[in-house]
Amino acid sequence: MKKLTPQQQKILEYLLTGKKLTVLTAITELGVYALSQRIGEIKSKGCPIHTEMITTESGKRVAEYSVQFPLFGFNRVHYLQLYLWR
Repeated sequence: MKKLTPQQQKILEYLLTGKKLTVLTAITELGVYALSQRIGEIKSKGCPIHTEMITTESGKRVAEYSVQFPLFGFNRVHYLQLYLWR
């Protein structure tokens, strides 16, 4: 598997904390502006990221990304080992 880029690593580390990620959060907390592209890249490397469309308080529909545990018998530590420390 190819190594993750710094932005991909930031996103995956954030998701592996159990938090959900939207474009606004990615920009303000991670400094990532092209979230959907980075998510697509991470998914193509085999990480099972869940996408859900949500409606914000202002009525806009946005994508919210998460990693749901447990998946396939793996926990957060397994994913960190597989995707971040290779």
